[in-house]
Amino acid sequence: MDINLQVPLCPMCGGVLKIDSGATSVKCKWCRNTILVFEAKKQGRVSVDGIPTLADRIDSGYTFLNIGDYERAFEAFDYAIQMAPNNYRVWWGLVLVGTENFTTYRDGIFKKQALKAVNLAPDLVSQNRMRSQYNKYIEAVNENLEYHYGDGWKQN
Repeated sequence: MDINLQVPLCPMCGGVLKIDSGATSVKCKWCRNTILVFEAKKQGRVSVDGIPTLADRIDSGYTFLNIGDYERAFEAFDYAIQMAPNNYRVWWGLVLVGTENFTTYRDGIFKKQALKAVNLAPDLVSQNRMRSQYNKYIEAVNENLEYHYGDGWKQN
């Protein structure tokens, strides 16, 4: 006897959902989101309607980023990085969140993430664009540090 079970997960937090038979929606006990459900196949598999795709997560992250909601942008990118750890747009989104769109200095901790995004980018145009943005950010940081603290504080 071959049984094919699929555990339904909350699309927001990843928690396991307990879905009563015949239910049209379920409330996640972990994050309290309400999720619509439906029977996907005759075999009895249950799917969660409206599960965001990777592209949805990335788009949400950039939308939150653009409106200055860095906490929700981080949540979207953090979730997306678990889905696609080799996606350059996710890594670059984390850099932008961490530096608040290159407006806040965070002691160079995002250099590794920036380099990872550049190295994962599929084309030279994207790589050069990200390098240029990050280098301008570091130049501005260095000017600010030099102005306030002298030459010994520069970042690279």
